Amino acid sequence: MERHQELARERALQHFAEDMAPETKRVFSSAEILDMVGIETVTEEVAQALERIFHDVEFAKGEFRAVEIMNMMQEHHPDLLQPEEWDWARQATPLTDIGKYGGPMMSMDKKELVFKMYEVKGVENGNSLTVKEFFAKYMAEDDATPEQNTILFDELVAESKFANKPADKMTMQEFWSGLHTKLTAGYLEDPQSALPSECIPGAVCHHIMEGVNPRDIEKPGSEFIQPGGKFVRAYGSRDRYGAPELLVALIDQYDAFTSRTLGDRKPLDHRQALEVLAIKVNKAFGEGGKATKILANNPDNKEAHQEEHIMALRKLALELISNIPEQA
Repeated sequence: MERHQELARERALQHFAEDMAPETKRVFSSAEILDMVGIETVTEEVAQALERIFHDVEFAKGEFRAVEIMNMMQEHHPDLLQPEEWDWARQATPLTDIGKYGGPMMSMDKKELVFKMYEVKGVENGNSLTVKEFFAKYMAEDDATPEQNTILFDELVAESKFANKPADKMTMQEFWSGLHTKLTAGYLEDPQSALPSECIPGAVCHHIMEGVNPRDIEKPGSEFIQPGGKFVRAYGSRDRYGAPELLVALIDQYDAFTSRTLGDRKPLDHRQALEVLAIKVNKAFGEGGKATKILANNPDNKEAHQEEHIMALRKLALELISNIPEQA
């Protein structure tokens, strides 16, 4: 990171530290968080998406926490990643969820619908609850009727190229973990995005442990991560899934475990979160795991046997987890 970027990040961190108290309700700008990680320029559409999702104060604080965790890890264990890999992971972090404000070239009403769906908290039975049922149960008081929202969502699916299930078929878990990563990819793949190319894979692939591999449904073989862990194309010097992408995914999960309520489950404490995260890593990167199936040289093999590079990623993931610092 250049010296002027370091200074900008230090100023942003100092400013943010004063606003992290639980009672703080001020709205954070996207520029503040981008300055914090050393990103100078984004497209107008990306900036609008970031501005909208950072209007959620608790979400913005979550992005700050994630970056702070990475900073603390680098300070105490710098050799876990290469210096530039720490930068790419930090830069990816505030970009992971911009797909929660719809997708590129999407009409404003569809973007706002996606955003409002993510604003709803405490949704239960997400693995079985369909989007259509969600509209009826959790958004019945919305300005639009559940029927109108269902129609709008199905139009979104038909137009987006990033989803292929209508509201009565897509579960909320599929919506939460899958759709927004595909929409995020749409924003960041824009040739005009002006982002550091190497940070894009980390932002797009942060739900690999849930088996999410974004693709354009109209282009067979367009999966972001190809067999063997190669990306669909090179992003600067990044052409294969590795340490910076893994760190982004792990810290995203850790923050979710420690800060969010899901149904009857309360946020986990630090120790509990590390234990659950280690279990999830061992399962995802183990024999036949969801991440293993994405990264395997032969994903058509139902067993998806572990290979050397997958085993190395699992080992690194567990080492990274063991060095996640407890937040005050």
